[in-house]
Amino acid sequence: MSSRRLLALATVCALAAFLVLVLRVAHPHHRQLALAIYGLGWVPFVLSIRKARGEYSEEVAKLRAWRGHILVGLAVLFLGWAVWVLIPVEPSPLLEVDEELLPATLDADLLASYDSRFLRYLAAPVDRERYKALTDDPARRRFIEDWWARVAENRQATQRILVDVN
Repeated sequence: MSSRRLLALATVCALAAFLVLVLRVAHPHHRQLALAIYGLGWVPFVLSIRKARGEYSEEVAKLRAWRGHILVGLAVLFLGWAVWVLIPVEPSPLLEVDEELLPATLDADLLASYDSRFLRYLAAPVDRERYKALTDDPARRRFIEDWWARVAENRQATQRILVDVN
């Protein structure tokens, strides 16, 4: 088998592993099956590298021969990383939360996200003209005041729930 065919086989194995994982073929063992297919895909990849060494002898031809291997190798590594990140092995910590406390837990996470974004916003330099334009209109000023009042109420309510939970 030529090095290009082995390279194509390695690519097909990587894509097949991804599809098995995403489509959950052979569920509940789809992760193990995908990992096995992914691992087997490395065999033709390494063999294609060894065969390519013998096929190309000139310097320019060698560089040209490695281009495909490098691209496929990087693509396979990226695919493995993406699968590792997108489909975690560990179960979600939200599965351990009681169904009654789940909305409060999600609200607390959302509030923490809002708090971090708000702190970044406060740390940013103030655009005086934009601030003045936003607060000159009485309707906008009232909207902003009402919004901040709701944020403060939600924050206090969420903190009370968290204190009760802990």
